[in-house]
Amino acid sequence: MTELDFPVFDCDNHYYEAVDAFTRHLDPRTASRTIEWCTINGRQYHVIGGKVSHAVVNPTFDPVALPGVLKDYFRGNPNNENPIELLKQREPIRPAYRDKDARIATLDEHGLEKCWLFPTLGMIYEEPLHKDPWAVMQVFTAFNRWMLEDWSFNHKDRIFTAPYITLVDVDWAVNELKFALDNGATTVVMRPAAPTTVDGQRSPADPMFDPFWGLVNESGITVVAHAGDSGYTAHGYGEDNGFSAGFGQQSRPQPLRMATMFDRPIEDFLGSLSATRCSTASRTSESHPSKTVQGSFAVCSRSSTTPQRRCRAGSLSSLRKPSAATSGSTHSGKTMSTRLLNSWVPIA
Repeated sequence: MTELDFPVFDCDNHYYEAVDAFTRHLDPRTASRTIEWCTINGRQYHVIGGKVSHAVVNPTFDPVALPGVLKDYFRGNPNNENPIELLKQREPIRPAYRDKDARIATLDEHGLEKCWLFPTLGMIYEEPLHKDPWAVMQVFTAFNRWMLEDWSFNHKDRIFTAPYITLVDVDWAVNELKFALDNGATTVVMRPAAPTTVDGQRSPADPMFDPFWGLVNESGITVVAHAGDSGYTAHGYGEDNGFSAGFGQQSRPQPLRMATMFDRPIEDFLGSLSATRCSTASRTSESHPSKTVQGSFAVCSRSSTTPQRRCRAGSLSSLRKPSAATSGSTHSGKTMSTRLLNSWVPIA
C-alpha cells in the first residue's frame, strides 16, 4: 500500500443507527403516524407511517455484513457472485459503528485525520413520510437529539456528525439549523429532493426557503446533499423495485438504476438551485449588485460508472437578500468561498 505524506479527511463516513435512534426522543403517542418497531417471523422491522419498511434487510444492524464484501461486486462482479449470498457473511456489530471513541480509534487505524459522519437509515426515512410533513418533523427532531447524545456534532475536532435537515417546513428548518449551530455542528445533511410542504412540493430554491438559506450563508455552515431515497424510479428503463437493499433478479451491477436512483436526484437538486439563482441574478444584477448571498455545498453520491463513492464540494450564489428573519443572527460568520471545485473526490 502506498504511504501518503499528507493527512486524509474522509468526507463520507457513516454510522449504523442505534436501535432507539428514531424513538428515544419521539413521543410514543405518535408512533402509528411516525415510526415504531414490529416483529415479523422473528425479525425486527421499522414501521414508518403505518407501513412496514423493507428498505434494509436488518435495520438493527446486529449482526451486520462484513465490511468490503461487495468490493468486487461493484467492480463488475468478475466472479459472477450473488450479492445476496455475499451479504450473508455477517458478524456482530462493531463498537466503532456506534461509539464515537471507538470510531476515533478506527480513524487512527485507517490513517484518517478527520471525517464527516452521515446517517444510514436517516437518509432513506424521509421519503416514506414525505406526504405528512408533520410526521417528518417529529421524526427528525427526535433523530437529531439522539445523534447529539450518541455522537455529538463535533467530537474532539475529528468527527463532524451532520444533523439531518428537511425543508418540509421552513420555520422548522431554521430552528433545527439554529439547534445544530448552537451545539457545534459544522455541516448539516439533507436528501436531494424537492421537499413536500403542506402546500405541496417546492423547489429547494423557492423564495419561501430564503430564511433557511440566509442563515446558512450567515453561519458559513456546509450543507451536504447526500444520496438517499429521493423518491425516484427508473421510469421503465431498468428493473425497478423501489429504494431497497435488494438486488432484484440481477446478480450484476445495474448502472442505469444507480444513475436514476443516486446521480439524477443530485443533478436535479443542484440544477434547481443554480438555475433559479442564476435566473434571479440575470434580472437583478444591475439594480442590486451588492445583494449576493453565498452558500457552501458538498455532494455525496455513488457513481454509476465507478465502484467508489464520490463527493464534490462547491458553492452556489444568489442575488436574493436574506430575509429579515435571519438578519442580525448570532450565528453570523465568514462566508464560504464561491470557488467551485470541479473534481470528484473518490472515497474508499
